[in-house]
Amino acid sequence: MFTDSAAHTSLAFEDALPDEPHATVKRREICQPFQHGKCRHGTACPERHVISQFKTMRLEVCKHWLRGACVNGENCLYLHEYDDRYVPLCAFYQRLGECTNPECPFQHVIQVEKRPECAAYRRGFCPLGPKCHLRHVFRPSCPFYMAGFCPLGPKCTMGHPVQELYNRNSVSERLRQRMLIERVDDPTFNKNATCYRCFDPGHLSPNCPGVQSGLLRRMLMAVQEPGEQLYFQSDGRSARKCCFFVEMRAMRCGIAQRNQRIINGTLTDVHKCQEGRRRKSSWWCNLFCLTQEF
Repeated sequence: MFTDSAAHTSLAFEDALPDEPHATVKRREICQPFQHGKCRHGTACPERHVISQFKTMRLEVCKHWLRGACVNGENCLYLHEYDDRYVPLCAFYQRLGECTNPECPFQHVIQVEKRPECAAYRRGFCPLGPKCHLRHVFRPSCPFYMAGFCPLGPKCTMGHPVQELYNRNSVSERLRQRMLIERVDDPTFNKNATCYRCFDPGHLSPNCPGVQSGLLRRMLMAVQEPGEQLYFQSDGRSARKCCFFVEMRAMRCGIAQRNQRIINGTLTDVHKCQEGRRRKSSWWCNLFCLTQEF
């Protein structure tokens, strides 16, 4: 059995050490004279010395304190104690629906109104039932639509069940045709380019605004099926096999034609370089494409 034999031992230099200052317990109120640099109490002030427009501290756990990196100490505007009710939400889980950090200290909760609606439940039946991670919105069936015709059409607030599945390729093609009409006078829109990050037509990956801004992603989330994974990863990229020179020199290489197909939730690049392999001007593209496994 281990015992602490040095519990009451005192060292000779301890008497010469200065007394530790008593830590003042800060109240929730924020010192208003400190906002103007006129607080006379200094570090002994019972109120928090924070430059803020709020008069009291906010009821939210400090996100820097959760990571052990808050430098404000007792003067922090946020709580320095763990409380499940006031832990901030994980930004990655809110935006992407998943978090790859197994030790993430933030809450992994998706607000109900921000979750995509289940397309299968909207059509009339979802096989996953309450286990479905998508939002189930109950709408009573429209009697006019069930009889054959609803005069309100898409403006009707009641349910219009449709027994049909959607096709991702048709959704992508519909988006392309719409953007060709809307951005016909936009000089920055490239009708022959498709971004491999957000899969939106009109731009390449160096000019991509991000996965969250992708129009195709929003359209697919609106008609997402239960148990079906979107082909977007957390870092905004996707598993792909692509010719590096086609991506970096797409404006120069007119030989390697990129045919993008969505197969099983991944993007596969199929190159057709048979004609280019017979040209000496594209020897670097031919050499690289021959070494890849497509």
